[in-house]
Amino acid sequence: MDAFKKIIPLLAERLSKSGSAILFGSHERIPIRSEGFSQIVGSVGKRMVFVDAGNGEVLSGPNVTLSFMRLAAIWYEKNVRVERDVSEFLVVVIAYQKGLDLGFEARLLSPKGEEVRSWHFDATDQFLCSGGRRTEPVAVVGYVRKLLEIEKMVSLVPRLDRGDMIIRDGDLEAQGVLLEQVKLALKTQAQNRSVLIIGVSKTS
Repeated sequence: MDAFKKIIPLLAERLSKSGSAILFGSHERIPIRSEGFSQIVGSVGKRMVFVDAGNGEVLSGPNVTLSFMRLAAIWYEKNVRVERDVSEFLVVVIAYQKGLDLGFEARLLSPKGEEVRSWHFDATDQFLCSGGRRTEPVAVVGYVRKLLEIEKMVSLVPRLDRGDMIIRDGDLEAQGVLLEQVKLALKTQAQNRSVLIIGVSKTS
């Protein structure tokens, strides 16, 4: 396609530029300086597990969304990959009448179509809404993805020893009852086994 002849140079030019600060909200800026970084002491030779999930929208509408989701945990020992654990799901979120407002039902399905779990969310849940508007189905998918990632981290802790690390691609903030509960479980188990929990937020 001829359009790619213009898109690729444009992206190459824009992505080659580096930023000088991390942005929070619309006003707060944290300068990127070398003194803001420090080595994680005691990590050499230990095991590291990276946890990340991604999803792609298959179907989208104002009252429904269907996404394919993949959740991965990649194990490293001495900078060599030793294990790979990947799970795949379909997430369907459907709006329904809830009193005078809307609710969302989220269902997690296996690739074979078997229901694994389900959740219910309010359309006015402050942790899912933005700009004071009702949430949309796609925001529910993002919440479920983060929930599954942190639950995966919890399940990994018993397999790790003192000084080992679990690194999530994303922050460790927990808003809403479901995320708060699973984060507390992660914190408690990790402290009991002296496992390091790290969140890496690359997007600024």
